[in-house]
Amino acid sequence: MRNQLLALVSTLTAAIAGQPSTASACTMPSNARVHVYWTTARPTSGDDRCTVQIDGTLACHLSGWLITPTLSTGSNLPALVYVHGSGKAKSTSSTCELVSYYTSRGYVVWMPYMRGVGDKTGGVTPSLQNSNLSAGFQNTGAYIDDWSDEQSDPSGPNYGWYTAALRGLLGPDATLTTKDYKAITTIEYMDDEVGDVQAALTYLVGQPGLNGLGKLVDPNRIALTGHSYGGVTVVRGSAQPLTPMPKLVVDMSGGALSWNSSRVWSIEMRDSASQHQYPLMAQIVEGESTAGTLPADEVYDAAQTQRFIAKYSTFTLSTDDINDCNAQGYTTEHCKHVHFMTDFDQVQRWAPGVRAVMQSLGI
Repeated sequence: MRNQLLALVSTLTAAIAGQPSTASACTMPSNARVHVYWTTARPTSGDDRCTVQIDGTLACHLSGWLITPTLSTGSNLPALVYVHGSGKAKSTSSTCELVSYYTSRGYVVWMPYMRGVGDKTGGVTPSLQNSNLSAGFQNTGAYIDDWSDEQSDPSGPNYGWYTAALRGLLGPDATLTTKDYKAITTIEYMDDEVGDVQAALTYLVGQPGLNGLGKLVDPNRIALTGHSYGGVTVVRGSAQPLTPMPKLVVDMSGGALSWNSSRVWSIEMRDSASQHQYPLMAQIVEGESTAGTLPADEVYDAAQTQRFIAKYSTFTLSTDDINDCNAQGYTTEHCKHVHFMTDFDQVQRWAPGVRAVMQSLGI
């Protein structure tokens, strides 16, 4: 079964890669709506998600975009949950091609935003006020890199604990670097964010059907995907008892740009992949990481069973793309990493293969 799926993914990927571009400016479906998916009163201290006063009460909220299939009025629909990568402010323009591909084929797409991340769709500046019912919302909580920087500070109260943890991972005589501390604190925060992904899943399956009958999503037909930081998060989540259980977890370039900075990334991602509780698929673009395809290869190798992988050959960036990236100080690898998710051509390369695996699993 696994070999048949691998062959199917390979065939579809090759076919799509050879097609000429027919891209036009991507427009988000008009039925895209912001949803608040996690909100509760919390203690005044000890919870890094509670950083905003709303109506005089300390509360927490996370928000995201829920997009239903074009022209659909049904219920019990299949769904793709997408966890974004790094960045304090996100825009739906970066996921427009992904959304358009799947919603046009009958899927609900649910894009929860992580802690401390704001929305800048349409050029709106994220607000720290309770504007989370429209574009421009700001999720409560510390942004992952800010929290990691704080925890990695040698003067911080938890530095000794992280030192001991790193010695356990890398060996008692290992020379520890600032990048090792950055890696372990970042991954620890991602583990906390798995709880937020669980809250997003719970919210999704509770939504009513578009026809007023039943529920919007079939809990047995959900794929969980993530790119970059989000890819690491879903791999970590694949080893947890999520409810409802995803039928497929797709790691898209998880940790690809961080991989060579510390061995912690390899150790921790392999550990999660080896304990995965759902079919796990890994994808990466060759040439997007200084580590080559290791970030996908090692996840794949560690998974051992129910495993799938799709890897793409190097694609060529246009001169305009390269100049734009250079002007912003980005490397060619970073450009490939981003274009993998945002460009029409690239989404058309990987999305059919992912969908083929999803369909083989009943999604």
